Order: sequence, then structure tokens, then C-alpha cells
Amino acid sequence: MFDLIVCASHRDWLETAFAQRGLTHLLLPLERDPLLEVESEHGWMGYLRASAAEVETLRDIGLLEILAIVPFTGTGTADALYHQLFADAHARQRYERLYPPSMREGGGRWFGAMRGA
Repeated sequence: MFDLIVCASHRDWLETAFAQRGLTHLLLPLERDPLLEVESEHGWMGYLRASAAEVETLRDIGLLEILAIVPFTGTGTADALYHQLFADAHARQRYERLYPPSMREGGGRWFGAMRGA
């Protein structure tokens, strides 16, 4: 299993792409926990957990960008994922654009990690 931070221009389009590939189950945790996704005027970003085969299918979705990916190892996985994200200048720039500090300040919604990570 892998934990990923992914982004796309629109969640609606992503739902269709996931449905066409039999991956809608990857979006279910996001529907149960609103802290696993964020949407702004610049697009959509989500925290996913997927198998190796599912990751390969995700890589084939043209408008989906994988910002960071690490093997799921339990507690500490999210730290490793965010470390990778922030170490990559392009990924960090995309993250900051989709989830600017103004969305995080003042106790607003935050973008978190899946249970167990």
C-alpha cells in the first residue's frame, strides 16, 4: 500500500476518471473525512491510500498529478509523505497554491493524513 497526495483541476472530472477505471473506492475515505481533501479556486487536492496496481492506474490518469508518494508503513507515514512533498520545489509550489496559508490560518480547515499514518 502507498499513501499519496494528488491534485487535479476539478474533483468532478476526477470522479468520472476514477469511475471509468474502477477506482471510486479510493474516494470513499475522503467522503467520510473532509480533512483528507481540499478544494480551492486553483483546483482539488486529496490524500489517498492505494495498492501498487492502483497507483499504476492513477499514473495513467492524464489530468491527475501525484505530488508525493511513499509506502504505507503505519505511524510516521504521513510525516515521510509531507517531507517528500516539501523537499520537491514543484510539488510544494502546487501544494501551496491549492492550499494557501490563508486557508490554514485562524483555525480554519486543515488538510490532514489518513488514519494510521
